[in-house]
Amino acid sequence: MNNVEVWLWILLVMLPHNSRTSAIISRYGSALEAARAMRDGRCDDLSEAEKQRVERTRTREVRSLISECERLGIRIVTMDDEEYPEALKTIQDPPVVLFVKGDLKPLKDRLTLSVVGPRSPSEYSRKAADVICTELVEDGCAIVSGLAVGIDAVAHRCAVNKGGYTIGVMGCGLMVNYPTENAELKNAILESGGALISELLPYTSVSAGYFKRRNRIISGIAAGTLVVEASSRSGCLLTAEHTVKQGRSLFCIPPHDIFEERYDGSAELIRAGAVSVFATTDIYEELSGAHEGVAQLSEKRKAAPKPAAPKPKIASVTAKKIEKPAVKAAEKNIEPDISQLSPEEGQIVLLLREKPLTMDELIDKTEKKHDEICSVVLGLELMDVILRNQDGTFSLR
Repeated sequence: MNNVEVWLWILLVMLPHNSRTSAIISRYGSALEAARAMRDGRCDDLSEAEKQRVERTRTREVRSLISECERLGIRIVTMDDEEYPEALKTIQDPPVVLFVKGDLKPLKDRLTLSVVGPRSPSEYSRKAADVICTELVEDGCAIVSGLAVGIDAVAHRCAVNKGGYTIGVMGCGLMVNYPTENAELKNAILESGGALISELLPYTSVSAGYFKRRNRIISGIAAGTLVVEASSRSGCLLTAEHTVKQGRSLFCIPPHDIFEERYDGSAELIRAGAVSVFATTDIYEELSGAHEGVAQLSEKRKAAPKPAAPKPKIASVTAKKIEKPAVKAAEKNIEPDISQLSPEEGQIVLLLREKPLTMDELIDKTEKKHDEICSVVLGLELMDVILRNQDGTFSLR
């Protein structure tokens, strides 16, 4: 097997998102020696399932995957490749293989910032993200985000609209059209010279666990992470946690209203030491000691006139938003807005308007298959439309 085949063979044996993979490779000094140890039975760190996959995984399967990626226009970037992001190599459990569409080379000579936020942000947060990200891109910075609707999309669009460089880190395979609202945006990122990356095989479907694990890549690929808005239950807090553990700088847009729950997570991050960002100069000054040329960016921005909020060239996709909380909607006799949801999603929302329901109750009431309802419920969770409660029920946010 050649070098790429060795890395892919290890990936198929250990599976993506396995935090032990990089440790095993490090123990044996190289991917090739680790693979030999696995095949020879000398690696005692494998589970029974992994040992079975050692026996079953053949070179022809690996080569078939390589051929399929070539057909799909997907490049396979391993930790041995020069193109593999240097910053990502230094985190505790880096992805051993990246599946890539687009170009990663521009990362080498740019200050890189990750930008994260909710799928249904306030107008204040949208404007703040738009202004800050536009300035970052104008100054030559690379923007990394997770391709979700909401703040992620705002950040990516700023880069595309200004002819800048951006990377979308997907929580599913590159060939999975999720979220469907951002299909145009993904194409625009590639056409503008950016990149889409995933550590998952090309057709791996959506899973909540995958999105949580990909957050370490979003933070690990950048010099710092900017949290635009976060509630106390926001997934952005996981990215913030990864950022701190990885020794990167954590930034946060100050809350617009300290009494709104949607900003509780932001307030907590600032209390814990995140740098408040009122302008891009706050970011540059924090990073000036560690990154060459950043101090000059700060001085340039201080001297420049304050710009107006830019108008996006790509039409923004309206975030899916449901009247919340459900109890208040019921008290006011307000129907949740389901006009932007699929029929299946709308049916779930209307059912949960009446009262919280378990997964089994949702299946009974919709008379659909278990897998279908699980998929719809997961999508609504990821869009922050519904909430999974501690008692196992689901309710509207």
